[in-house]
Order: sequence, then structure tokens, then C-alpha cells
Amino acid sequence: MVNWKQDFALSVALLALAAAFYGAGAAYPADSFLFPSFLSPVLAVLSVLLGVSALKRRAPGAVLVDVRKLRGPAFLVVLTALFIVILPYMGFIPSCFLLSATFFLGMNHPNKAVALGVALVASVGIWAVFHLALDVSLPVGSLWETY
Repeated sequence: MVNWKQDFALSVALLALAAAFYGAGAAYPADSFLFPSFLSPVLAVLSVLLGVSALKRRAPGAVLVDVRKLRGPAFLVVLTALFIVILPYMGFIPSCFLLSATFFLGMNHPNKAVALGVALVASVGIWAVFHLALDVSLPVGSLWETY
């Protein structure tokens, strides 16, 4: 018997895929959009049916999502969003250092000094590879620019 949680997760993923196909297809000319405009709603309906079927098969009192298991991934998503927000203002090296250091310390790294050292070395190392070796310009940050 297939796990109902896997079926439900698959139905959500397929529903998102149907929405993405429909959204991407809308940019095409009318003739080209005909095929995705037919298949995307069919995929969406079948995805909803799979999700409903999965929810019907779950055991009474079964929890769909254990929120305690999502703390780590949610923490990483929030950190990444903050990194994207502060990157234009602080520049690459300070933003990357703050992201790495906050991640290590937030995940309870046993040695704080090692966590900060690794964050600093990784930030400068990534900057050196991209800026010096690959000649990719990384954001300097508007806080540090001279006018």
C-alpha cells in the first residue's frame, strides 16, 4: 500500500506544476497555447482527485505535517530571504558572512568560534573564486559606496 502522505505531496507538486505550465503557456501565441490550456486543467483536476483520495486513506487522527520537523527548513528559507533583501545594501561578503554565521549559530553549532571562522573563510573564499578567478562582479553594497 502506498503511503498517503507521499500521494498527497505528489498531488500538491503536480498541482503546482499544472499552474506553472498554464502560466508559462499563457505567454505563447493563441495557437501554441491551445495544447497547454487543455492539458494543464486536466492535470490540475487529476491532482486534486489524487489529493482527495490520499486524504481519505489516512488513518483517523493522523497528522498531515509535523510542524516541529519544519523548523530547520523554515529557518533556512527565512535566512535566504533576508540574504536576498540585504545583499544590495551590505554587499556580498558581509551578507554571505551574516547568512553563514547565523545559520551555523542558529543550528546550534557546538563551537561558536569555529562557526564564525568557517563563515568568514567561506564568504571570502566564495568571493575570491567568483570575483578574482571567474571575473564575476558581485554586489559591493550601497552602504559602502562612496558618492
